[in-house]
Amino acid sequence: MNSNTFLRHDFFSCSRWLKETASGLFPVIEDHRIRVTSGTLHIKNALISDGSKYQCIITNGIGDKRTDTVLIVTAPLRVTVIPEHQTLNIGETAVLNCSVNGHPVHTVTWRKDQRHLAANSRVQLLSRDVLHITSVRREDKGMYQCFVYNDVDGAQGTAEIRIGGNVLNVE
Repeated sequence: MNSNTFLRHDFFSCSRWLKETASGLFPVIEDHRIRVTSGTLHIKNALISDGSKYQCIITNGIGDKRTDTVLIVTAPLRVTVIPEHQTLNIGETAVLNCSVNGHPVHTVTWRKDQRHLAANSRVQLLSRDVLHITSVRREDKGMYQCFVYNDVDGAQGTAEIRIGGNVLNVE
């Protein structure tokens, strides 16, 4: 990512910055990307892992004041459905995997031939990313799309299921 982020308090200079983690609040550790200059927190080339709640501690002669700010780091969404093409015989099983790069991912939806894909006893979502079709039928052929969204971005990937001429005998 190629972004520089500056967090500051508008009225007073922060004497310390803390970052919230799963284990609690910890002082911000400066390195080649992260610096605190004149109370402003500078994060160069922000990473997904930099996204968090930050706390500015303002110190004056009376005491400390704390104020929170949240940094949300996003990465553009990219989607690939794997495999992109598969030819199956009637009765076989199809598995489509929606592979997502980017952050954050809020919703994942599946469509077939540009229509909402309803789950049933044969067509199931094993997870939001994996579509499983058992006992494939002729009507299962077509284009499958995986749509992924967050608050600022959306992306889609497609795959095609073709039906071959052989019928799988299921006993």
